[in-house]
Amino acid sequence: MILSSLAIHREKQNIQYTCEHAWLLSTWPMLRSRFFPTTCSCLKTVDELFDITRDICVYASQRLGTGHSEKTYESVIINELYKRRIPTLRQVKYYSIVDGNVVETGICDIEISGQLIVELKSNLPSITRDHMTQAKRYLRSAREKYPDTVLMCCVILFQKNGDVAFWKAKSTPSTSRVDVSVEHSDIMAVDEDHLLPSPD
Repeated sequence: MILSSLAIHREKQNIQYTCEHAWLLSTWPMLRSRFFPTTCSCLKTVDELFDITRDICVYASQRLGTGHSEKTYESVIINELYKRRIPTLRQVKYYSIVDGNVVETGICDIEISGQLIVELKSNLPSITRDHMTQAKRYLRSAREKYPDTVLMCCVILFQKNGDVAFWKAKSTPSTSRVDVSVEHSDIMAVDEDHLLPSPD
C-alpha cells in the first residue's frame, strides 16, 4: 500500500502529538471510571477514603482468608469500591518530569478518586522501609499529577496470620515534603468488630 505524502505527514503529526501530550493526558483528574456510568456525588476527603479502603481490606482478608496474591486481594478491593461508586483505577503508571523529559517512576496498585494511592503487599512478616520508600516515590509523582489536591499514599499488608497492617503518609499542596504526616498504623486483627456486612 502506497501512502500519499499528505497521509505520511498526518501520520508523523499523530506520532508527535502522542509523544508530546502523553504526560499532559495522564495528568487530567479522573472524573469517573469506565466501569460505571456515574460516580458518587458526595465529596470525600482523603482521610475518609483511607478509612473506607481500610475497612474493605479487612473485609477482603476475612472473606478470602490467608495466603492469596496481591492481585486477588486487589480484585476484591476494586469491586467493593465500585459498589460504592468511588472512582478507582488499578495498575496506574506514574511519571516525573526531569529536565523536560517524562520519566516513568513506577506503577501503583490502586489510585482512588485521584487522592489516595494504595500499594498492596501480601504474605510478608511486616511493612518494610523499602515499601514505604516505594509508596512515597509514587506520592512525589502524584504531586506533579495533582498539584492542588491533598494526597495520601498507603501500604497495606495482608499477613499470613490473617491480620492486615497499614502505613500511610500524606502530602498537602502547600508544602514540597511528601511525608508531612506519617502514621505507622498498628496491625489490625480481623475480627467481627471490623467486618463489613456479608453480601446477601
